[in-house]
Formats: sequence, C-alpha cells, structure tokens
Amino acid sequence: MATQPIEDNRPDVRKSTRHSLNIKGSARIAVGIDIIDASATGVKARLSVPLPIGTLINIGLPGNNKRHARVVWSEGDITGCEFVQPLDSYDLVTLLEGPKAQND
Repeated sequence: MATQPIEDNRPDVRKSTRHSLNIKGSARIAVGIDIIDASATGVKARLSVPLPIGTLINIGLPGNNKRHARVVWSEGDITGCEFVQPLDSYDLVTLLEGPKAQND
C-alpha cells in the first residue's frame, strides 16, 4: 500500500530549505513493561502503551540483559512478545531469579 504525501499548507518558517520525501523511518519510544510470565522464547507482559502486532521492541531484563522482541498478540492491556533470539539457559535463570532477588 503506497502512502500519499500529506498536504502542508502552513507557512514555511524554517531557516533551511525543506526537501520533499516519501521514505520509511523509525522512532524509538519508551514503553513501560510489567512482565507477567516468561519463557526462553518470549514474555507475556502489561505494556503502558498498546502496540500493534508485528512491532519490534527492545526489552530490558534483569542482569542488564536486553532482548529484541516482536509483539505477536494482544488482548486488552496484556501483550505477548516473542524474542527475536531465544534466551540461553543462563539468561533465562537470571530472568527467573531476578524478581526473587529484589523481594529479599
């Protein structure tokens, strides 16, 4: 599906020349996440902002571990995310023991 240019009739007050484009970009946003359950292949979580299925996100996990994941399902405020690369056994144990260490 091709995108159509957006009409912009506002006066141009920029100090530099504007160049018309029609290309894809990306944006990074901060999204709060409460992990409900986890496996080596993904997490079920409550996100602070609903995200469409297929959205790629970067999830911060215990042990200063970060994982790229894709939103694969969503029901209300609960979302299922699949890790792009599954957790190895060490990272899974660190994730599962993380909340216990915080509660001690």
